[in-house]
Amino acid sequence: MGQILGEKGAMENLKEARSEQKRIEEVDIAKGIAIIFVVLGHLHIQSINEFSYSFHMPLFIILSGMFLGNTTSLKTEIKKRFMSLIVPYVITEIAIVFGKIVFNLIEDKEMFLIISETKKQIISSVFGMGGYSTHITGIEYVFERNCGAVWFLLALFWGSIVCRVIINKCNNPMLAAGAVTWLAYTLNQTISLPFRMMNGIGFCFYLCYGYSLYKNKKYNNKLSALETIIFIVVWGIEIYRPGFSEVSGITYPLGVLSVIAGISATHIILNISRFLMNVPIIGFILKKIGKTTLLILCVHSVESQVIPWDNLMCNDMHLQFVLISKTLIITVTTILLVMCKNIGIHFYRDR
Repeated sequence: MGQILGEKGAMENLKEARSEQKRIEEVDIAKGIAIIFVVLGHLHIQSINEFSYSFHMPLFIILSGMFLGNTTSLKTEIKKRFMSLIVPYVITEIAIVFGKIVFNLIEDKEMFLIISETKKQIISSVFGMGGYSTHITGIEYVFERNCGAVWFLLALFWGSIVCRVIINKCNNPMLAAGAVTWLAYTLNQTISLPFRMMNGIGFCFYLCYGYSLYKNKKYNNKLSALETIIFIVVWGIEIYRPGFSEVSGITYPLGVLSVIAGISATHIILNISRFLMNVPIIGFILKKIGKTTLLILCVHSVESQVIPWDNLMCNDMHLQFVLISKTLIITVTTILLVMCKNIGIHFYRDR
């Protein structure tokens, strides 16, 4: 029995080693860059947001599209995405709800206020909404609480499913995905769907573009000088115009040009990431961050929703403190969770 278990453990180690070899290093580095700017973007500093919002969400969506896989079964896609996206979303939202209850108790709030705020948070978590008024099937709702940055997981779930249908059924997936994304952009002006469905539909073009990049092995192509200049100019226009695009609200002020800017930025970041592969310390750190982006996103969602950072950011003197605190909380929590996961894996192997 011990020999069988030992052989089984060796096979699992071999599978993990092969999985590591299959990872694309520049993609991990690009994901590391993106998640850093997700956190920075939520500090609500105008200059940072203008840069961060120009690329981090399109980059994440395109990279997600690269790994849609070759499965043709919609049932398989739904099952896989449910486990990898919806389960982490639910766990994160539960942590947010209980975390807020703890903080409200620490602040010694009245019980009826705690119950009221908990109900509001649960509603926002269930719908995947928050922090603004919206229309759902023609009825106006006001979500006074926020589900956090993990709204992206809900949207990606729906986007992956729609994109899988498009890839399976359409002769020209890019054209179909563009039409679907345009439809989501147009309808979002008057109506929103619950559970971030509309956002997911709006992801389709970026997802299909990422799928095409990976399928045709173009993600690792080195940009020519002309392509680099064009991409930088288009991205620069998106950065320096007034305001910024928000994928969360399907808001593209420059229309098609904003979408092209997101694609341009992705290619630039991927090329920068390829260069950073050869920069020992920076490349190593970004790769480690990139491998745990889902966990970092979930931890960031909890800390940003539970801890009352706005009260600490009343002036610029406190900004540095908040940034350092956030970094420490996210880093330490992520490391501990990864360690617990690894300990659990080894425990079950030993069993």
